[in-house]
Amino acid sequence: MSGRKHWSRLLGVCVAGMAAIACADEITTPALSESEPREAVSSGEKFVAVEITNPERPSYSLRVGQSKQMSARLRYNRGGSLPSAPYAQWMSTNNCVASVTNSYGNWGKVTGVKAGTALIIVTAFGKADTVKVRVEGTGNRDRGCEKREWSWDYDDISFTGKPASNYYVRPGEKLKRLVLFAPKEPLRVGQQTRVISELWYDKGGKLNGAGYVTFVSTDGSIATINRKGVVTGRRPGRVKLIARLGTSYADTVPLIVQR
Repeated sequence: MSGRKHWSRLLGVCVAGMAAIACADEITTPALSESEPREAVSSGEKFVAVEITNPERPSYSLRVGQSKQMSARLRYNRGGSLPSAPYAQWMSTNNCVASVTNSYGNWGKVTGVKAGTALIIVTAFGKADTVKVRVEGTGNRDRGCEKREWSWDYDDISFTGKPASNYYVRPGEKLKRLVLFAPKEPLRVGQQTRVISELWYDKGGKLNGAGYVTFVSTDGSIATINRKGVVTGRRPGRVKLIARLGTSYADTVPLIVQR
């Protein structure tokens, strides 16, 4: 392991230092939907952490318009390791400050959008690591970002629909969509609610997403979400809740937290 980090900086602690706080236990769930990778590690090794290895320090500065290709590794308990791609997922707590890609060949490529600070988070199999990115300079590479980030199709099933009363899948059905149902009302500071996700199949079958999907809050200082989908309001503001299944399925809904 590089000297830049200690294991305490990895999963199991909250990473602060900016308006957004990412608590590793609050942004991941058991990865029942995927098997842990076993290639290039000894038989019986246990996956213990994902570590951002480039950059080698817990914070990094970019200019507006500048890009940085970040990378990470999966760590195992007997010294084995693997490149994080394509197993890990990358996200930014504020894509309108620093965006990050999840596409093939560019996993972890971060680009400065406008001046500000954001956390870049990598998650894999229930573990997480972060780098704080400070973007400096003038200008805005994506002037429509704020509007796009907070514009929603309120006629979508995530807002209009209700969770199913029972779940089943017929043999041979194929998964076609992941649906995350939006909270119906704003959440108050200290209040909790539980969001429900569902896996929808092509012949009408549905499964509850609990235990399969990974839940993420884009700003843990406003609201946290645990592995069971329980959301807790922390301070007034607005945040996005994301449900993911692997790298192919995701759904996002907004949440407003009030005093």
